[in-house]
Amino acid sequence: PNAELLNTVVITADDELGINTDLTDTGTATVPITASIEIEVEKIAQYPGTAASIGETITYTYRVTNTGSVVIDDLTAIDNRLGDLSAFFASSLPLAVDGSVEVSTTFVVTQGTIETHYPNLVNTVDITAENTTTLPGASVTETAVATVPLEYNTGITITKSYEASNGTPANNGDVITYTFTITNTGDLTYTSGTLVDSFIGNSLRPGPNNPPGVT
Repeated sequence: PNAELLNTVVITADDELGINTDLTDTGTATVPITASIEIEVEKIAQYPGTAASIGETITYTYRVTNTGSVVIDDLTAIDNRLGDLSAFFASSLPLAVDGSVEVSTTFVVTQGTIETHYPNLVNTVDITAENTTTLPGASVTETAVATVPLEYNTGITITKSYEASNGTPANNGDVITYTFTITNTGDLTYTSGTLVDSFIGNSLRPGPNNPPGVT
C-alpha cells in the first residue's frame, strides 16, 4: 500500500523598513512513499525422540519477524489444533521493523490424537499482521506448518485357566471349562481379534472394542 509524507514549512518575515511586519506564507510538499506490511512466520515442534507417542508433550514455538517497512501493532494467530493464540503476542506489540517475537505453547498427545492423525500430526498456524494507524484496513497473512511423526505401542497378554466340574484332578466324564483372559497392554483400542486353541480346535472371537488396559 502507498502512503504520503506531508511536509509543511511556514515562513515569517519583516521588510527592512519595518513597515510590513510578520509577513507569513506557507509551503507544502507531499512525497508519496511505499509502505508495506510483511512478516515471516516460523513454527517449530519439539518432542522427545524421533516421534511423539501417547502422553508425551509437544512444545510448539511460533516466531514472527517484521520484514516490512512499518510497525506492526496488531497480530492475530489462529492454530488449527490449539485455537486462538493472539493473546500470547499481545505483550510484544507494537513490533518494530526487523523485530521478532517468539512465543510457545504445548500439546499433549492422546489416544484420540493417534487414532485420528497417525502417522503424522500436521499442525498449521495462520498469523495476520496489521498496522492500524499508518495503513488502516491493510493486512498480510502468512502460514506456517509443523509436522510431527506419531508412534504407538501394541500388545496383549493372555492367560488360560481351567475348572473341572468335579474338582481337580479331572476325572473321566467331567466337564472342563477353559477361561481365557486377554488384556490389551497397547495404546489403542482393538476392534477385532481371533483366538485359536490347538486342543479344542475352535476359533473364539473376543468381544470388540477393547480399549487399552482393559481385560
